[in-house]
Amino acid sequence: MAGKGWKEVVRGMRTGHLRWYILLMLFLSTVLNYVDRQLLSFLAPTLKKELGFGNLEYSWIVSAFTIATVAALFFVGPIIDKIGTRVGFVLFIGIWSVSAAMHALLPTGTITIGAMTLSAGLVGLIVLRSILAIGEAGNWPCAGKAVAEWFPTRERGLAMGFFNGGVSIGAIVAPWIMGFALAVTGNWRLAFVVTPVFVIAWVAFWLYLYHAPGQHPRITAEERELIEHDQVKGKKAPFWEVAVKPRFWGIFIARALASPVWFFVAYWIANYLNDKFGFNWTKITAVAWIPFATADIGNIVGGWWSGALIANGRRPIASRIIVMGIGAVGMMVSFLIAETNTAALAIALISFLTFAWGLWVANMLALVSDSFPKQEVATVMSWSGIGQQGGTTLFTLFTGWWLAFSAKPGFSAEAAATGKPSYTVILVVAALLPIVSYIFTVWLNREQAAKA
Repeated sequence: MAGKGWKEVVRGMRTGHLRWYILLMLFLSTVLNYVDRQLLSFLAPTLKKELGFGNLEYSWIVSAFTIATVAALFFVGPIIDKIGTRVGFVLFIGIWSVSAAMHALLPTGTITIGAMTLSAGLVGLIVLRSILAIGEAGNWPCAGKAVAEWFPTRERGLAMGFFNGGVSIGAIVAPWIMGFALAVTGNWRLAFVVTPVFVIAWVAFWLYLYHAPGQHPRITAEERELIEHDQVKGKKAPFWEVAVKPRFWGIFIARALASPVWFFVAYWIANYLNDKFGFNWTKITAVAWIPFATADIGNIVGGWWSGALIANGRRPIASRIIVMGIGAVGMMVSFLIAETNTAALAIALISFLTFAWGLWVANMLALVSDSFPKQEVATVMSWSGIGQQGGTTLFTLFTGWWLAFSAKPGFSAEAAATGKPSYTVILVVAALLPIVSYIFTVWLNREQAAKA
């Protein structure tokens, strides 16, 4: 039976081709999104030194990004559902690209705000990361809506996993760009102007390629029939009707509790390797891409796996939840990361964690388009993203506070001797969050899983 499921997925992939080109564009937009996002993470040790701020202030910058994202997500999804995926994507990718390019103009020195004297670069980063967040908030609602419009149920998990895999590729490319800027020019500012150049080409191809399936001038009848066969039916409901559905809150809470684990790796891996093992930017560039590559593999495997379960006759939502459960259990490896003092083993365990995250996130994203009609997908993706960013903001602030507190001489003998922070408590909490999130997901989607 298992073989039958895999064969059905492959057979469906041979029908038509336009949706796969569109998926490639979604993947590339996510790559560009995460290059702009991750450059800050990988450049953090350099920026802290050159612009004059520490781990606590770095957590303010990251939190400004997530808080701005939360604010943006209230209106991003409804705007995209209103103006459409084609135009919506151009609008939001334009906002984040302009903001990214302006990072190259960050000032040095200090400024005085009231009684506080702060690094001018720190203030500039807080402002620019907030603007960047508004633009980048549009990527997942746009991409999720495009997948809902263009892919049948059995392929949707794979499609979600593939475009979300751009996260990992973007995170892999980011340190290479950073390394090039530092090694060749000695100037980190150059790194921030690379992706806006590529965005110009992306927008041109996107406007040429993307139309809704029903209006696309180059779609075949066979591909249109495949796409429309098992679309979730229904009209767009008023926002208050979407927000009171238990399945919406299942997705919201899942993203709020499990996503901070991924974003801890994304935002703090360079700091962790620097603080824990003394890695400089050369060593960080050499190894920090590995966990993002394994996350990419997890995205593809997770989407493919649930698609095979569906092709074997299992209900779509039940299939997503099964693979999400396997991913949640896998992320508990964070317990072991807390106990290791070997850099190679730590990187290997983090890589396993991100693979498990890939299994989880590909199916969580597909759960949105399985549970709601395509007219509501961008709104649900956007508003459930508020949970993701809210949870990430709280966990980021906690991380920054804990690292600052645990580095104080009175915290431990090691802190007194080395001045290094402890990551143990953070990693233990990260091990528990995915399981708690999964319990809520199963409970709040139990009725939908039984009938869909």
